[in-house]
Amino acid sequence: MNRVLLVGFVAALALALGQPIAHALSTPLSVLQDTTVACGSTGDPEAIAPSGASSICVENTSATCVQLGGSTVSTTTGVAIGDGCAGGTLFCADVKRLFCEATSGTVSVDVVFGSL
Repeated sequence: MNRVLLVGFVAALALALGQPIAHALSTPLSVLQDTTVACGSTGDPEAIAPSGASSICVENTSATCVQLGGSTVSTTTGVAIGDGCAGGTLFCADVKRLFCEATSGTVSVDVVFGSL
């Protein structure tokens, strides 16, 4: 099987199985920025990325769950991330705003984000 046919076959198989195929961005992200954000369990949820971010990854390596979501996320709603959560420790999404709330205490999460 020549290389062109093999590439076509793999692409067709991926589409048939419903798996996404990676594409390059038509507009590159600006310089990626990284920071640490403290997510508390009381008060208003903490904004993770500044307004205008378009892609974000958050990692929580603590044993305390952190809930990620919109500006009204609480300690029981959203996407749970952390070593002690069923959701895993890493969350990536194409979003403009993301907030966090810890299930107890204060948890620092590592954040990498970029904007178009």
